[in-house]
Amino acid sequence: MPFPELMLPSLLLPDFDFQITGRSEYLGRAGIAFVGSPRLAGLRPHERVTGLVDAELGILLRCRRVSRGPADGAEFTALSVGPPEPANPDSQDAPALTDAEVNLLYRSGLAPQRFAGDLTERADVATMLRLARESFAATELGNRTRWLWRPSDDGVLENSDRVARLAVAMPGCYVIEAVTDPGRKPSRIACDGQRLWRAYPDRVAVRAAEPPARPIAAMIDPAWLLRESGQASADGDALVDGRPALRVLATGDALPSRLSPLAGTPVVADQVEAASTARWAYACARPGPTWGISSYAPSSPA
Repeated sequence: MPFPELMLPSLLLPDFDFQITGRSEYLGRAGIAFVGSPRLAGLRPHERVTGLVDAELGILLRCRRVSRGPADGAEFTALSVGPPEPANPDSQDAPALTDAEVNLLYRSGLAPQRFAGDLTERADVATMLRLARESFAATELGNRTRWLWRPSDDGVLENSDRVARLAVAMPGCYVIEAVTDPGRKPSRIACDGQRLWRAYPDRVAVRAAEPPARPIAAMIDPAWLLRESGQASADGDALVDGRPALRVLATGDALPSRLSPLAGTPVVADQVEAASTARWAYACARPGPTWGISSYAPSSPA
């Protein structure tokens, strides 16, 4: 499709949180003005977007992105709209996600997250390495270089089985406290919206506030499941720790991070299963690693 940045505004949803700023007329068309700020688990943390969406067609009449580099923009200079063609219901496929399911994943109209729970992570590294080798072996380069592989590669990474306590009061406050041995990771991470503390056995590092690490942010903000590359679809209702949830399956390049949330183990998977509630998403990358939030309790960190 030509000019996807204008014709497919849904591509902006996973990376930006939008607010309507008013209504305007442009090229004789009624439009709705908006501004978008970076989402917690978005891939454009230093970019903002403004634009005008056509109130009838749903396309963008103009769009401008502003980041640390040069601004980038696109707009129509002329637009002619013809009469609509009659729809053929028999040829239309059912949507992968309903409007209500999209609203849940995007958190449309929901209040900022405030909850506490146990964050668990388990990773079967042997399975992930086997998958990686099989996938690489199917390529021409992998088939030519099989003689370079060594059985000792299986011991390069250790299996992960970690637990941490997580409490968030978004948009800026969170606490992550290790329950099991965090290894070289900090035992406690706390952010009050202005400063960030990382506690190690022998020191405490203080820096300016920043969002949670991307793998954890992906559970707090599940809008990444709407990314076009993920090919997500609803798979019925689920019950997670006593809370009703929507089960979502995603294939392709769905995960926003290729590292697990606690150990930082590289993730190799061809499918992602997620159970999304109104507050967070339980992610499960199959068939190797799994991670999620349990023991949910509505609260905010001290």
